[in-house]
Amino acid sequence: MMGFGIGRMGLAFRGPRPTPSWVTPGAAFHIKPVSGWSWLKGREYTSWSALLSDPTAATFSRPSEAWALTSAGNFTLFPSGTPAVTDLGLLVEPAETAVGNFSLQPEAWGTTGTRVLVTQNQMGAFSFDAIKIAGDGSSGSHSIAGGQQNFTFTSGNTYFMYVIASSLSFGCFQLVAASAAFTSQAYSNFDMNGNGAVGTKGSSVSSSGIIKLTEGRYLMWMIAPCISTALGTLTFGLVPASNSPRLASSNSTSSVIISGYQISTASHWGSPIEVQGTTLVSRAAVEFKIKPLAGTYNLTFKFGDQIADQVLSAVAINSTGYPIPIDLNGRFITDIFGVAA
Repeated sequence: MMGFGIGRMGLAFRGPRPTPSWVTPGAAFHIKPVSGWSWLKGREYTSWSALLSDPTAATFSRPSEAWALTSAGNFTLFPSGTPAVTDLGLLVEPAETAVGNFSLQPEAWGTTGTRVLVTQNQMGAFSFDAIKIAGDGSSGSHSIAGGQQNFTFTSGNTYFMYVIASSLSFGCFQLVAASAAFTSQAYSNFDMNGNGAVGTKGSSVSSSGIIKLTEGRYLMWMIAPCISTALGTLTFGLVPASNSPRLASSNSTSSVIISGYQISTASHWGSPIEVQGTTLVSRAAVEFKIKPLAGTYNLTFKFGDQIADQVLSAVAINSTGYPIPIDLNGRFITDIFGVAA
């Protein structure tokens, strides 16, 4: 029978705790990464450290550092093995390998572009390693190449390429892949105003998109198959319209701040990976396992990155626990709860 007793530590509660008020009604377990609250096996944990210090409740692994996005459109660096939790949620993603050259340090690219003025030491998404590029007003194309040197694109791979940039004045932006590897039709246009909009793209681009990270700052991406192994880089251009041809001529005086870029063979944008040389750099997959009572559950995942709730039905969980999938629809988890099926 459930009751109360007095022990050496004072009043002790015997038997299961009542379900906390924050737990979703009917849920057998509930985890809220942003607040750090968890409810598992009738036990309440009020911090991540408390949860992960109990191996009978949950385990976590990510043997590499990770940059995680915040609602302010900035990225916070989390050391290897530390859960990447921001106000958007817990970052859960697969392993990824990136290629590039000073991908998160545009200051290292130098100050030479094509008809652009380059200003270093700008505040960007990763602190003061960003650059501002501004069209110099002369007639012609206006652009800058990413990195200090070219790197290898491999034939047969399909690459996911993105740039993080902030608009300082009205204009459109173009992301351009190396023509030797992708053809001259590997480019995409973006309108960096308001919520952002996707413009036209070259015929070698499979798809493209834009994500508003915060007011004026965007993540702009495109996917393209590499048709020839070749050295190259990404080029970032200021163009007159969202339907501009590749590196269109204009008298642009538009300006943007570039925080960084990423190139990998992923199918979805992932957290930034810092590549300083020209060799591949990898980020490990997240391994987060929860250990509720064994049973069959309908699981609900809520996300902080503007993705609709995802439900996995009739998931059987045994006594060894349940690894949270790394390929969910969203990357930033705010809630995980299970209701007995």
